[in-house]
Amino acid sequence: MLKIENVSFAYAQKPVLNNISMNVGKGEFVAILGANGAGKSTLVKIASGFIKPQGDVKLNDKSIFKMSARELALSRAVLEQETNLEFNYTVLDTVSLGRFAMSGFFGIDSRSKDIAQLALEKVGLKGFETKQYLELSGGERRRVQLARVLAQILDAPQGKLLLLDEPTANLDPKHSYQVMQICKEMCNLGASCIAVVHSVEHAMNFAHKTAMISNNTLFQFGDTSQILIPENISALYGMQCEIVGNTRKTVVLY
Repeated sequence: MLKIENVSFAYAQKPVLNNISMNVGKGEFVAILGANGAGKSTLVKIASGFIKPQGDVKLNDKSIFKMSARELALSRAVLEQETNLEFNYTVLDTVSLGRFAMSGFFGIDSRSKDIAQLALEKVGLKGFETKQYLELSGGERRRVQLARVLAQILDAPQGKLLLLDEPTANLDPKHSYQVMQICKEMCNLGASCIAVVHSVEHAMNFAHKTAMISNNTLFQFGDTSQILIPENISALYGMQCEIVGNTRKTVVLY
């Protein structure tokens, strides 16, 4: 479904990513792990089509850099690390922005409003529709932005791509867990999901595959159960690691 082919990128001639290649299949949930500054967010921006690297990124065998803005909007949804909204929209109007490509310049139609409300319900914000976005807490705003992204693909997730950069930022443990469950649910419905996470446990307990980014390269990539072993985790973060538990695993770093 998504193919990242020999991707390299540099900011002001400073290498950030070097020769990254990875495939994400239909219905797969891929977690991206790495230390701060490893290039995780840059990889998401490249996979989203926001910045053009050396190499290529193909979505369903077509280069995303040859797709129109509308084609991209209909094929993938992106939650960036930071989302700035200066206009004080209502929560429902903010989420409905995710339906713009489907509704066009004539306004958000009633079906899109219904989908936006369903997305709010999924992130646990039912009843927040008329609240002002700028009056919400940081965690609530993050969940509203996740709902906006979900609204973009929720009516037809089959074959769509969900790209999430630190989706659990500012969230408490309950809502972090809820976000991971939503990602898994979207994959079960036929979407594919790539998420940058800082919790090794989230990757371990939810993701089908895990990519480890280190020293500007793809240090490890493959089935989560094979990648997230103490030796790899220790090498990635420079800390000792123990994994405890069976059904729901816990990672201890020290």
